Amino acid sequence: MRRLGDALFGGRLLKPETIEQMLTFKNGKGQYNMPRLEYGLGVMRNQLPVGSAANGRPRPAAASTVMGHIGGFGGFRSAVWFAPESGITIALGVNQAATDPNTLATRVFDAILTHQGR
Repeated sequence: MRRLGDALFGGRLLKPETIEQMLTFKNGKGQYNMPRLEYGLGVMRNQLPVGSAANGRPRPAAASTVMGHIGGFGGFRSAVWFAPESGITIALGVNQAATDPNTLATRVFDAILTHQGR
């Protein structure tokens, strides 16, 4: 899933005009407990609620903006998120329907940003 996300958002999978159509977003109206959620064609854009930067200041919105998708079925949930500003791709799956994959994705993303000094 991570390789798919890297190829899709890295421009190696689809034509530029197709990507442009996919990444034309509309307001997601806060669905799935994501207040900043937006929908494209098969792609979501969201802002993960990461913590402060290494210097203690709030991170800019661009640092925590991600594109990808979440999903779930039959007791499983997953998330694939790509952060354009940093180039980080996170792909994860959990085998518990009650667990929000964004909670873990946010913690992982925050840890990577902190480790990178962002």
